[in-house]
Amino acid sequence: GAFLNAFGAIVLGAPVGIKYWIATTYWSCLMSLFTFVPAACVFGASKVDWQNVLSHSIYGTSSNVADYMISAPSHGAVIGAWLGAWPMPLDWERPWQEWPICVTYGAIAGHVIGMLVSLILIVAHKRRVRVKAD
Repeated sequence: GAFLNAFGAIVLGAPVGIKYWIATTYWSCLMSLFTFVPAACVFGASKVDWQNVLSHSIYGTSSNVADYMISAPSHGAVIGAWLGAWPMPLDWERPWQEWPICVTYGAIAGHVIGMLVSLILIVAHKRRVRVKAD
């Protein structure tokens, strides 16, 4: 997972070089912790489960609470990292604009927001199941 995240970051414009190699490695490990590790712990090597949980099709249709708990935070981390990258090219020359500081903050914020979204989806799912049972 970390290799895939590092490759994706470099393809999307992360700085390449010995100076940034350690920072990119740390960031890719953090993103792997947010995206791949939870799914690997729950689903193992099941390709069908990985495709179901990492696609957007589970929102509103999943019958498994674990799908929400894995999918929403991982999507949130990726979207948060992407949104966190927007201040990097601005010429403010602030220390927090360096790679990967603002991207890391965005990923953490996105992961937290994704956890809150998963909680809301779980509560909505429980209510929907309760209404169907009545």
